[in-house]
Amino acid sequence: MKGGIFRMRSVLEKKGAFELDQLQSVVITLVVIGIVAGLGLIVLAEFMDETDDATASDGINDTLQAIAGIPAWLPLIVLVLVIGIILAIVFRVLPGSRAGASPMGY
Repeated sequence: MKGGIFRMRSVLEKKGAFELDQLQSVVITLVVIGIVAGLGLIVLAEFMDETDDATASDGINDTLQAIAGIPAWLPLIVLVLVIGIILAIVFRVLPGSRAGASPMGY
């Protein structure tokens, strides 16, 4: 069981922690969601223009209204993400500072 304690500690330190290198995957996910929602709105709008059936028109209109709400939430999600990153950086700096000393080293 040599090294078992150190492996366990590294797993516990990483568990649930948001690392800055994960930021790229989060940003890419948000961009893909925005693009897919935008393209979906365009395609559904074209279907709406081409259909003559009232039932299909109502279904497409309901779907358009449901999808239209997704892009409105993306700025809020990005804002929460940025605030979370700032708080993670601040809370990593504060525990490392010595008592009575300024975290900036003044």
